Amino acid sequence: MVLIWADLLATYVTWIMQKYLTDVWKVGFTHAAGTMNVYTGLTKLVPFILFLFGDFGVDNYWILLLSSIAFSSGLDFLSMSTPQALHKLTHTCANYQPNCIGHTQKAIFYTGLALTAVGVSGHIVSLAAFALDQLERGQVVDKTSNRQQSPQPEEDISKLQFQPVEAMLELFNRQNQRNGSSISGLRLSGVIFVLIVAVIALIALPYIQPWKLRFGIPAIFTLAATLLFIQGSCEYQGSRLGFSDRDIIRFRTQSQERRVIICMLPVWITCIICSVVTSVGNTYFVEQASHLNYKVGKLKFPDSTLLLLYEAAKMGFRRVYNCMKVAVGRRYAPATGIALATICSALCCIFAAIVETHRIHVIRSDGLIDKPNEKIPMTVFLLVPQFFLLGGLDSFYENSVAAFLNDQSPPSMKKYLVYLNPGLSGLGIMGSVLSVHLVGKISEKGGNKSWFQHDLNESHLNYYYWVLAGLSAANFLWFLLTAICFPFPDTEPVSSDTKSETTGNELQNGDFVTFITENT
Repeated sequence: MVLIWADLLATYVTWIMQKYLTDVWKVGFTHAAGTMNVYTGLTKLVPFILFLFGDFGVDNYWILLLSSIAFSSGLDFLSMSTPQALHKLTHTCANYQPNCIGHTQKAIFYTGLALTAVGVSGHIVSLAAFALDQLERGQVVDKTSNRQQSPQPEEDISKLQFQPVEAMLELFNRQNQRNGSSISGLRLSGVIFVLIVAVIALIALPYIQPWKLRFGIPAIFTLAATLLFIQGSCEYQGSRLGFSDRDIIRFRTQSQERRVIICMLPVWITCIICSVVTSVGNTYFVEQASHLNYKVGKLKFPDSTLLLLYEAAKMGFRRVYNCMKVAVGRRYAPATGIALATICSALCCIFAAIVETHRIHVIRSDGLIDKPNEKIPMTVFLLVPQFFLLGGLDSFYENSVAAFLNDQSPPSMKKYLVYLNPGLSGLGIMGSVLSVHLVGKISEKGGNKSWFQHDLNESHLNYYYWVLAGLSAANFLWFLLTAICFPFPDTEPVSSDTKSETTGNELQNGDFVTFITENT
């Protein structure tokens, strides 16, 4: 469970990276956003590649171990890439200025970013699956008289892979159910300790000024977590990622399954467009908040406040989705969740555009356009609605798309879609770099000034938000059109254990729209 420290603290490091690149490296905010979107996209794409290694027989433990080492090394490299760390060896200055960032620091920084991406990806693939497998194996050992123990269905694992806190709480709950009505006080204390330490670190890190320590403290926690994991290696049992078979990816030639895959392509387009909006969360939204006022009266909040709000919103919207499954039924819940994700996407961009328009008005009236480093007399809590809706978008997306594609996919593809789905999200996040470039070029036509300048004060990010809002609205209509025009034939369940869950979950041609019509 201590390995969750790495995931939570790496989330904070990613959160502040945009500010580090613009404030210390002095690169343009679009350049910094592009760098971070490529990194985030890799953390979505690489898990699919690592899963293939596991599917070929690589033990789950080794993937988790090697990714944890890469995680720790990556954060160490990020800390060493700051000017104060190696200035004596590289003969550069120790100030946080762009002239103190040499080629060595840049090489170490990008290497650390790549290693961190591998570490995040490895944890996505193996952390929750490894813990769940250890729990299930322990259950079989405890109940040796029952020889019909079956592995946990793939659908359950897919819900745990990409949400580390939710995964830990769910596994804790399963351990509690396995042991009866109670669980040991030592284990409960361990869970509480892990959560409290992570929350305290997220609150305290923003008050630490040197970037060397901001990156170094998460690196120390991650190293400690990796060493604790290695120390307990002798107690772990063999664990692999696959389920009942070890087949290489193959597309069956039956016409029905080919038709199902083709019909899923429009839904993949919806996923990619939602991910383009997701990409602005830890880039442009963070840049908006960087020079706003975090004070309420005399009380100053840390800059991780919005990050904690976003994570809390994701957890809250997941509860909403679970309640929605009861209200509308499991058959319609995934499609309804995707529709709600597109709605949250549009509303998020609308609120972001309104707030950014107000911010531009404030800096113009106060004469701050040429002073990008000055604090803006505007409260940062005006950004709460857009972060709240961003949490809704990501939560509905993560919980709905995987279930939807799993219900509609051929049996031979089901286990791969668990990782193919975030891979599509990664394509959308990296594709946002192209969208910014295209929108910038189009805005320059007719001799006009590009909407994207070197700093945020001279740019018109609000116009880009309106473009994304229109794209999100069109995405919502596209998904409805998909539900009307494209059939989603029944697919056979993966096994007899999951037959009761998969039967009846598939949408027929127009069923989703019929459901909406009947309930409005």
